[in-house]
Amino acid sequence: WINRQITDAANSGQIMWLLQVIQQNITTMNLINFSTALHRTARLALTCSQQVREQIMSHIAIRELREALVNYFTATVHPDGTWIQVRRPEDQASEMRCLSIICWSCATLRMREEAIFSRAAAAAQRRVTEMKSFELSNLLWSFAKLSLGDVVFFEALAPHLLQRRAGQFSPQCLSTIIWSYGTLKVHHHALFTSIAKEIIVNTHAQTPQGIANTVWAF
Repeated sequence: WINRQITDAANSGQIMWLLQVIQQNITTMNLINFSTALHRTARLALTCSQQVREQIMSHIAIRELREALVNYFTATVHPDGTWIQVRRPEDQASEMRCLSIICWSCATLRMREEAIFSRAAAAAQRRVTEMKSFELSNLLWSFAKLSLGDVVFFEALAPHLLQRRAGQFSPQCLSTIIWSYGTLKVHHHALFTSIAKEIIVNTHAQTPQGIANTVWAF
C-alpha cells in the first residue's frame, strides 16, 4: 500500500506531492518502501532544474528520510554485512536489489551516508552472487560517484567479475564498472584486461558515452 502511494505520486510528476507522501509514511516504511521512495525521488530530481533540486534536498521529508534510512541500516544490518533480524525468505530475496537501488539513488542525490554505504559494501562482498549485473554495476558506480569504498572492497569483487560468462554483463554495465574502478584508481590488471577484450568484441553495441568512459578509465 505504501509503495502504491509512492509510485502514484511519482508518476504524477509532482515532486512535492511525492515528498509529502514520503513524509506521511516514513515511520512505517520497510526496505522496499525506502528503496522505492529514494529511487523515485532521485529519478524525478534528475528532470528538475538546479534550483528545484536544491529545494528538494533541503525539504524536511528528505532530511527525515535520510535519518530514517541511517537508523534502519544501523539497527538492521550488522557492520559485517549480515542482517541482525530474522526475515522472511521473500524479503531476503529483494535485499541486494534494494541495497543497489538505495546506493544509486544516494549517489544521484549526492547523499553521502557512510553508515549505509559501509554496510552495503560488506553485504555485497558476502552476497555478490545474488546480484544481477546491472545491480552490481550500479552499486560500484555509486561508490565511485561519492568517492566511497576502498581498494579492499573493489578488489574483493574483482574475482566475481572475472568469472562472468561472455555476454552476462551488457556493454553499458562493463563500461560503468571499468569507469568505477578507474575513478577510484583501483587498477586491477586482470579485470581491466578481461573487460577490454569483451568490449572490443562488442564495440558496435557501445554508446559514445560508454566508449568514452572506458577509454578514460584506462
